[in-house]
Amino acid sequence: MEAVKTRVKSYGLLREAFAHLQAAESAYEFDPLADDEFDATPAQEEHFKQAIQSAKQAIELWPNLPDAHLLIANAYWGLGQLHQTEAHYSFALELDPARDDILSARVGLRIERKNLEGAKADAQRLQQLESEFAESAFNEVAAAEQAEPN
Repeated sequence: MEAVKTRVKSYGLLREAFAHLQAAESAYEFDPLADDEFDATPAQEEHFKQAIQSAKQAIELWPNLPDAHLLIANAYWGLGQLHQTEAHYSFALELDPARDDILSARVGLRIERKNLEGAKADAQRLQQLESEFAESAFNEVAAAEQAEPN
């Protein structure tokens, strides 16, 4: 019975983390004149930090939750902390290597971080999984390779 209570509390914390991510995203205002860099507002930063805190609390209760690491990774990405983002995507994939949604997200992150070999490896893993994301991942990698100066 205690294990059930722990799981329920963990999922409650994950819902809380997800709500903070949604709040941060809903506060985003697109500026077509801005550069490609995303700068979170102070309110968005607070939501991202709260999402991380809630998801980490869920992990303390139930360590084997790939979704908690996914939420943390997404919040770190919103804060521009790409090293932490990749670490948490990788933690999530250690817990569930077949999560094609996480692999697909990591492809985009690795392209942004100019790690095209890593992105290509993730695209190949998506293909092995027969994921619906494989083709778009390969297309993203190819476009990044063409855009990269020789």
